[in-house]
Amino acid sequence: MILTLFLSSLLLSVSSQLVPQCPCSLVEPCYTNAADYIKQCADRCQTHFITLGLAYPAARKCILDKVPALTDVVECARKDFGDVCAEKPGPLVPKRYPETMQLAAFRELNEMIFRSGLLGEMGVLAKVFRQALGCVTKCMDHRGCAGSKTCGLALPSDNQIVATFKGCAQSRGLLTTTTVRELCSCIANAGMTQLYHICPRITIT
Repeated sequence: MILTLFLSSLLLSVSSQLVPQCPCSLVEPCYTNAADYIKQCADRCQTHFITLGLAYPAARKCILDKVPALTDVVECARKDFGDVCAEKPGPLVPKRYPETMQLAAFRELNEMIFRSGLLGEMGVLAKVFRQALGCVTKCMDHRGCAGSKTCGLALPSDNQIVATFKGCAQSRGLLTTTTVRELCSCIANAGMTQLYHICPRITIT
């Protein structure tokens, strides 16, 4: 009971912390250079992909082929979120933590794998993939894409952010059964041969 009260008060204090809203001059470069940042962060996190048995140059091409679609998804989400940054100093916003965003994204990823009936087979691969995704997310954060240590963005809840990006990815044709199977096959051909029998069974709903 005491532990429950302690955790509840801790979460309440975390959720109530306010920080200045980031100036748009800090955030805009992330949107403008989204394609370059994705490439840079993938390269920076390549050791995670190599751990999966991938030949990184081949895997990198799989990623780069999807960069235009990823850029469209970022722009779609940007429009949906509206004015997340401040044109002039003044507003305060709740402090956000990238770790909670990653947890929300991982939950959605696990649910998608579960709905495909592949949770058991993808267990180890999903763990390493989550590490790679976490690395890329942290890299993007360091470039100001999610604010900074001293300021934040006016964004909805973590679950809503994930839902928005998922909706944008689906509407832009990036998150469909066909597209994901193609990407899966590309990654398999790049060295992750254990995916060969999994790719044709992936279903995105």
